[in-house]
Amino acid sequence: MQRQDRTALAALQSQRQLSRMFRNAIARLSQLRSLSWPPLRAEDSETLRRNKLGVRGLNGVLIGMVVVLSLVLAREFVTRELWVKLTVTSIGIAAYLIWALLGVIPFTDSVLRPGDALKDSSWPARAWPGTWLFFAVELAIATGIIVSSLPVNPAGALRIVLLPILAHAAIFLRWRGILSIACVCATIYVFTIARPDAGGGPVGFLIEGTFTVVCMSLVVATLKGRKEIERMADKLASANRHLGAYAAQAEELAAARERNRLAREIHDSVGHYLTVVRVQLEAALAMHHRGSGLALDAVQKAQSLAGEGLREIRSSIAALRAAPLESRTLCEALLALVAECESAGLSVKIDVQGTERELTAGAGLTLYRAAQEGLTNVRKHAGGAGARLLIDFRPADAVKLTVSDDGPGTDSINRGFGLLGLRERAALLGGTFSTQTSPGGGFSLTLELPE
Repeated sequence: MQRQDRTALAALQSQRQLSRMFRNAIARLSQLRSLSWPPLRAEDSETLRRNKLGVRGLNGVLIGMVVVLSLVLAREFVTRELWVKLTVTSIGIAAYLIWALLGVIPFTDSVLRPGDALKDSSWPARAWPGTWLFFAVELAIATGIIVSSLPVNPAGALRIVLLPILAHAAIFLRWRGILSIACVCATIYVFTIARPDAGGGPVGFLIEGTFTVVCMSLVVATLKGRKEIERMADKLASANRHLGAYAAQAEELAAARERNRLAREIHDSVGHYLTVVRVQLEAALAMHHRGSGLALDAVQKAQSLAGEGLREIRSSIAALRAAPLESRTLCEALLALVAECESAGLSVKIDVQGTERELTAGAGLTLYRAAQEGLTNVRKHAGGAGARLLIDFRPADAVKLTVSDDGPGTDSINRGFGLLGLRERAALLGGTFSTQTSPGGGFSLTLELPE
């Protein structure tokens, strides 16, 4: 009982496989016309147009050869009234032509889609329905046509059915496969030409020679095209590897730049507010013994500034945008900064030279951060001296900002992260940044940005 079930299951699987092959063959036949003689369109590229003409040439030679062969044989069969041979040979020639055209559909499809051919790791394309199955059937049909037509073989014309097989071998196979098919075709050729009724003569050799030259020239062109596509595929793979390496480097560089930018933003915003809060708290401690009112006022100012600093941090982290200049001009933001410093006990004189004009977001933020860093340094190091903030719009192609104080100065500058960040900001915008100090001569920083 189990044996019968296995037999039935095997029969069912065979039936399904045959049905699948039949549906596949029907689909291939629907492709046959458009791929055997691809239409030329005005929008075709020059490369695609050449490929279509090559496909037409290859299939045109095959179709022309089979048509000539059919006409020659039909004439002989009709003359000798060999109707059975005429029917069998006609069916065989028609089957040979259809099978040969069906077999090269995968190759034709690749030729008409050269971009996809570069991505196809199985290049050269396999013949349909499978390379060796295709060649076995093609050789069987060709041999059957030759044998069934004997002794009628005018001018040896039947032997030319072997030439497309050689051409297909050169297209679909590597050198070992080509050599194997060539040996089989040579054996069939020697067998038929050695027979006394095989025909031959000048006309036969002329036909064979003509088709040989045409087919082999097309095959050579195909081999060259295949090697060029393989070379281009290797170059494309190499370029993709290099591009991947460059993309990784660019990603690392972009991440480093973003880290530096965030570090500058945090230092310039949070550092400024924390410095002011510290100054207010120190003032509260100093004024505590004078009266609770003054100390409480200083603490309230510190609380207000701490709130502003917190909002600045949230803005930087959430939006990473230039909040200080949002909905106000650079001069308005600088006046607010000066008022904030004066409320903390720092005397600041602001001077605007020239007429203010609209700046890019990056330039405006960089100038604001430079003023913020300069005034923060005055609070830290100037010992209570006053500060001067100068913004100069008079140059037509640049904007210049200077922050200076009358403090004790120094003979060496401690280049902390704040000054380094300002130098990096200026360099990113193509500007210049400089500092100047001397013992007893105060300190000044200058930032100039082009427009």
